[in-house]
Amino acid sequence: MISIILPYPKDGTPIVGGPQDSFSGARVTDVRAAVDICHKATLGRIPLSLIGYSMGGIIAANMVAKYGWELRGRLHSCVSISGGISLWRRVDNPVSRELWQPMLAFEVKQRVHGPMVNRTGFSPSDPKWYDRPTDLYELDTLIPAAVHGYDDVIDYYHDMSACSEKYSNGGANIAIPTLLIHSRDDPIIHVEAGAVLPPTASKYLFSLITDNGGHVGWPQGWLPWKTGFKWVSETAIQFAETVALNWDLLDDAH
Repeated sequence: MISIILPYPKDGTPIVGGPQDSFSGARVTDVRAAVDICHKATLGRIPLSLIGYSMGGIIAANMVAKYGWELRGRLHSCVSISGGISLWRRVDNPVSRELWQPMLAFEVKQRVHGPMVNRTGFSPSDPKWYDRPTDLYELDTLIPAAVHGYDDVIDYYHDMSACSEKYSNGGANIAIPTLLIHSRDDPIIHVEAGAVLPPTASKYLFSLITDNGGHVGWPQGWLPWKTGFKWVSETAIQFAETVALNWDLLDDAH
């Protein structure tokens, strides 16, 4: 089995072109291309799993929702860890916006949006956007939602979401077994936005919600800094292996 791992976007990514070519959490074509490359390289003989963490999990779930049955025979399973399928929900979560998001926004400014603005000359509507403390909601409004032509930031969040009825048919088109792993105490993405399944969701979308675990956490044992990812990583691999071993049992009907 081969796993494609999608972490949160890192700095140093070789991006060229104008602002429209910059990072967008709603872009899924890059991941689809990676799946096709791996499928071609293995001649389709090795089970392929897509595993995403945080923003990577959002993009992974959104990709299987957007492409639906086109992925059958190419991708075997998908796991979204601390991602999100309904990101327009609970955007007013005070724990996230007032405490955690400003710190994340600072990192994203430094590593992602700041270099893009310097490289392309794009001018955000707030000239003090870089120096003024902001949360991710404000930053997404100023940069990616504006750059990529969305009506507003909520429209952008809908396009990022695997279960948006506006852009993804409520998740009904998902044809690849997909597992969402989320914690109720996630301080970044509220569980209602992250892993609560709507009635429109496909039968191939599953959700595993724990009481504790934080955001991409689930620390275990006396030395959590050594085993913090052990449980969630093993859970993702076990799901992928289970699907691969039982692939012939899946319904091929649309």
